[in-house]
Amino acid sequence: MRLSGKERQQKWRKKQKTLGNKPYTIMLGRKAQSILENEKKRTGRSLSTIIEKALLHLAKSISDNKQTVIENR
Repeated sequence: MRLSGKERQQKWRKKQKTLGNKPYTIMLGRKAQSILENEKKRTGRSLSTIIEKALLHLAKSISDNKQTVIENR
């Protein structure tokens, strides 16, 4: 038996929750939208994957900057 679109979506959401993922609703300005859409076209990755990678990169950058400040004291 084939799943309906709604059933597939529910199954996907349940799987994502079991993986520890959480849904967020956000609003983006035009520049951020453009960057996100261009990256999606360039990489073929999902918006979720692009945003997650960007946030993880940001966290690493912040962490690296804090370490540099500590070392320069």
